[in-house]
Order: sequence, then structure tokens, then C-alpha cells
Amino acid sequence: MKKLLIADSYDSFTHNLIQLIDQHKHCAYTVVKTDQIDLDQVKKYDKILLTPGAGLPKESGDLLELIKHYAPTKSILGVCLGHQAIAEAFGACLYQLPQVLHGLTQTMQQMPASSPARLFTDLPTSIQIGLYHSWVVHPDSLPQGLEVTGVLASIDSTLSHFRACPMPNFPLIMAMQHRQYDVHGIQFHPESIMTPQGRTILYNWLDA
Repeated sequence: MKKLLIADSYDSFTHNLIQLIDQHKHCAYTVVKTDQIDLDQVKKYDKILLTPGAGLPKESGDLLELIKHYAPTKSILGVCLGHQAIAEAFGACLYQLPQVLHGLTQTMQQMPASSPARLFTDLPTSIQIGLYHSWVVHPDSLPQGLEVTGVLASIDSTLSHFRACPMPNFPLIMAMQHRQYDVHGIQFHPESIMTPQGRTILYNWLDA
């Protein structure tokens, strides 16, 4: 049975992620707050899940240090804030959106990658996702080691708040992976009811 560390950035969505993991039944997990992580103890785990959270990655305890330390040797999945933390840990920059994308259902389009995106195994190239964020990884800052595996297909411009606050003219990164390490990030929430295939995405990672 695989051993999973859940690095929790004090987020209410963590409980929903844990419910999905409980239903998987093939991994033993431990939840540790990101400001209480003992880096030396992390080596006993096979996988690390970085949860969503409020604020920015640098404000979430030892989150960035955890990624830098264990990315070469551990399987890591970052969700929302965790996704952004992976990007920052490898040198990318974040961009604050002019409009918060909170509680929205949109479509993600998979992108060609140097190796198949294992998170999306057996899934269609376009999937519905649930968004709860106000920051994104800026594509122009993405280091060579990271590659985009999914972008927001489009924003529903009929929504009044998007007409008032136009979104940036660059692709909004919804998923990425490291070219060498077993490290993956998703900006959207797999545990949300607005991401119907979220369970499959999470289990694809747990089973790999």
C-alpha cells in the first residue's frame, strides 16, 4: 500500500480531497499542515499531495521548500495553490487575474506534451473543470523544466463580470507537469462537483 503525505495549506477543500482518497482504499495517508512539516520525515512517503489554500505559496509554511527538496525523488501533485507552488518552486511567476474565477464551471483543453499526461489517461481532450482561484501561472515565465498539459479553452464572455474585467490575452494554464520528475500541477479542483472526472484524475495519479 502506497504511503501518501497530504500537505494541507489550511483549506476547507482538503476535507473533500480526503473523502475521495478514503474511497480509493489503496493508500495510507497522513495529513500535515504546511507550517508543521518535518522535511526529514517526508522521505518515508511515496507520494505528496499539495492541497489548495488561501493566499500565495510563499505564505504557506514550508510548502516551497518541501517541493524543492523532494521533487527529484517523490511523486507530487499540486492542486490550485499547490499547483502554483510547484510553478514558483521551479522559478515561474504568478499573475493576479483582474477577475476572481470562483465557483465557475469551464472547459480545459489538453495540450501536446513531451510525454503523455498521466493525470488525463483515458479522458477526452476537453473536460469540464471547476475553478476557485484568482492567481494563475504566467506562461511567459514557465521554466524549461515545466510543460503545459492543459489550458482554459475559453471564458464565457456572456457573464457580465467578464465584460467589465477583460481577461488577459495569454493562455490560462490549468495543468502542467515536469519534464523529468514525477511532478504534476492542476489549477482546477478535482474534488469539486463541477469537475465530473476529478476522481479519475486523482486516481490516475494515486495509481501511477
